[in-house]
Amino acid sequence: RGLGDVYKRQVYLKNTSTTATEYFEIQVAGTVVGRIWAGDWAFIPWSADTTSTNCDIDITPQAANMTLEYMLFTD
Repeated sequence: RGLGDVYKRQVYLKNTSTTATEYFEIQVAGTVVGRIWAGDWAFIPWSADTTSTNCDIDITPQAANMTLEYMLFTD
C-alpha cells in the first residue's frame, strides 16, 4: 500500500503493431503525455481517483484496427 488509503497502481501499455508509423497517443487528465510507437511499451504510475476525471487515461490510435495490450497492477 501507499501512504494512508492511497493504493499503488501501475499501468502497462504496449503497441503490438509492426508498422513503424503506427502509434497510440496517450493523455492523462486531458494532457498529452506521449506516443507509443510500433513495438514500444510504457509502464506508468497511476492514481485511480474515482471521484474525478483528472486521472483518466485516454488512448487514441493513429490508425484503425490497431491493438493495444494493457494491464493494471495494484496492491
